[in-house]
Amino acid sequence: MNQKKYLLWEKNMINTSKIKLLALAVGTTLSTFSVMSAPALAAVATIGSGNCNGASIGSYLLNQGIQEDTFKTNCSTTDIGIVQGRTGGASTYEIGIGLNGAQAGLTDQLDLPSGWVDETTYYWKLVWDTNDPVPFPEDSLGGGTAQFYLYSDTGYSTQIGSVLDYSFIGNLDTFNALGLVVRADDLTGYGTGTTMNLTLNEVKTNLGILEDLDTNALSITATSGTTRYDKQFLTINPSGGNTEFTELRGTVKVDYVNNSFNPLTPSLQSAGIGFEIKLFDPPVTTPEPGVMLGLLGVGMFGSRLKKR
Repeated sequence: MNQKKYLLWEKNMINTSKIKLLALAVGTTLSTFSVMSAPALAAVATIGSGNCNGASIGSYLLNQGIQEDTFKTNCSTTDIGIVQGRTGGASTYEIGIGLNGAQAGLTDQLDLPSGWVDETTYYWKLVWDTNDPVPFPEDSLGGGTAQFYLYSDTGYSTQIGSVLDYSFIGNLDTFNALGLVVRADDLTGYGTGTTMNLTLNEVKTNLGILEDLDTNALSITATSGTTRYDKQFLTINPSGGNTEFTELRGTVKVDYVNNSFNPLTPSLQSAGIGFEIKLFDPPVTTPEPGVMLGLLGVGMFGSRLKKR
């Protein structure tokens, strides 16, 4: 091989080696990028705009504690409505639903002819539909519809009374947080030590699967003379793709110490024994994958430029 041909051969080999090295470097970089980006690109949703982080309860719930004001501040909640049960009396209702529960402005009510029967377990179901049509012109504001059912059996087949309907119209994303509250004032008539118990046993979200919490049911109890109030606040766990509650199930039960107490006693109408199921809407933020990819890319290339 003459000197000219040798120089051409050597130059070609050098260029070929550079191409191979470049290909190897690009392949390694892309492989590294793939490994690094896989977990980073998983969109992790956050709920609320403050310190709205709680321990998991089952697959769908996060425990937000027992302090309502703290919960509402940390999770930046919007009030949706309240289902409120109470000692009704002979001439008024035992359950009301509305923005303020059984108070002024309620939209529906249920009268129990015998009142809350002593030591009787009632089974409740709350169904929520964000997409329920709202008549024009309010439909431009958004909202949703809640329906509350009461049953006498564990199979939720024997309904007591009629369905309670409530439509929320306003600036609403989803129903993704709730509060459970029970109250038992220490009043004469039904006896000190009377209890009101409320449980949450089953939860269904937009994923369409009803999760049974019976083995670890959320249960709160107020006892007259000892614990006037008991509360529990919860948000949806957004990490699995859950965005809103669509159905909740549980039980409610009152136990009067004075077994001869008549829950329809006129003088004790609406007096101090009851429960509330509160509906809230804290904001949920899910980062866009494209934004995350762009940020990751900028970070990687910025790092490479700094090394040069």
